[in-house]
Amino acid sequence: MATYREVIDRVQQLSVGIAQDAHQSALIDSEMTAEVVFPHAVRYALVRRARTGGDLSDLMTEQIISVANNEGVLPEEILKDALKRAIFPGKPMVCYATHADFSRFRFSKQLDYFSYFGDKFFYSAAGVPNYTGNVSLYTAAIPEMPTDEEDEVLLPAVIVEEVILIMAAVLRGETPLSALMDK
Repeated sequence: MATYREVIDRVQQLSVGIAQDAHQSALIDSEMTAEVVFPHAVRYALVRRARTGGDLSDLMTEQIISVANNEGVLPEEILKDALKRAIFPGKPMVCYATHADFSRFRFSKQLDYFSYFGDKFFYSAAGVPNYTGNVSLYTAAIPEMPTDEEDEVLLPAVIVEEVILIMAAVLRGETPLSALMDK
């Protein structure tokens, strides 16, 4: 795995080596740095992979969500775009439903159903009218961001390369930082 410093160095090399000088970038002039772009580039790369069905298996982590009356709160690190592919250990028959469907339809009493909307998680257990308890699931999560330059970047190498290319494009001015926000 690469360290945070190695990733930043590689981004700066790519930014300077191709097209305009990275030090002439409007982002650099406005006090934006690669360190500021990094978390946005990571989220953008992961969301793009989730939306296109890309491999996120290396980022699967167990999440336990407390549910009361069929409703809980999603942990902040969960990659919502990959939540539809979540695995529920010990529960072979769990189906995803859109929030609109989950809110208004009555489902089979033989299956569990889940949905999400914003930061809310909804879960209906088979045969239980108002489920309360913990729900365990495995889903892709955004890893902890490095805070020190010697910290390891906790992403698979192929995703690190995507992040580096995205960051270099932002620093070169080819991609606006706003394109990475809230994706």
